[in-house]
Amino acid sequence: MDFEQLKKILEETKGFFIKPRIHLFGGEPLLHPEFERILDLIDEFDLKSSLTTNGVLLEKFADKILSSDLDQINISLDDLGDKHDCLRVYSGCFDKALGGIRDLRDKNNPGWQNKTININCLIGENNHPRLEEIVWYFIDNNINIDLLAFQHSYFSPGGRQPQIDLSLLASQMEKIKKIKAPFKVVFIPEIKTRDLKMFYFLEKKESFKNNCLMPWLGLSILPDFEVTPGGGVLGCNLLLGNLKKFSIREIWRGRNLGYFRKKIKQKIMPVSCARCCHRQYY
Repeated sequence: MDFEQLKKILEETKGFFIKPRIHLFGGEPLLHPEFERILDLIDEFDLKSSLTTNGVLLEKFADKILSSDLDQINISLDDLGDKHDCLRVYSGCFDKALGGIRDLRDKNNPGWQNKTININCLIGENNHPRLEEIVWYFIDNNINIDLLAFQHSYFSPGGRQPQIDLSLLASQMEKIKKIKAPFKVVFIPEIKTRDLKMFYFLEKKESFKNNCLMPWLGLSILPDFEVTPGGGVLGCNLLLGNLKKFSIREIWRGRNLGYFRKKIKQKIMPVSCARCCHRQYY
């Protein structure tokens, strides 16, 4: 994403939304050649900011993040040690992420107290029988995080369904509920164990609510400046317009987003939204 175009977007965003939060995600935002300059720009505009990263480059940018106003770091870790490295096809990436967390929690740097560190772990075929082990790893090794989120798999209608033993997953969820961890542990979306089959198999008698607030909360801007509703890279990939042609105000008040909001109000949710982590299920 071009820096000057991003600056133009932030200028318009600040004038249109009330104190917006800028969330940097990807791909991998720490690979952007002007990442540090982007943090400076967001701080210059006095905007709240957060970040989702795989954590590989956190050690390199820890000092910069600590000196910035960015206040939340979400780190994607889908397993432990070599098992995570294998999923990412990158040897040592798990240890690099933990090294980044240690640097962000450096008590010699006063900036650490103002940062929230969240771990996001995608529930998959390989790790779902061992989620409890992942929780205990962070407890036993005194990894200083604020939240560990297990995210249910998103897979599109007609796509390949992950091979997950739902009875095993339900058992893991119940065991984790009983653990008293020094950090918060959540499942996203918040599905009850009795409803796992309904969620994963989308039974015809699905009784989940068809509500979602994301179309009223924000916008996602893709690298080519196409804009989607706030759900980002999952079910909300409805293209609303391109910021090289339209302003944020025009897209926010435009026909495409208006139609999407209307359908949500009418409880007519697109099929692609069925397993979105932002949907309100109850």
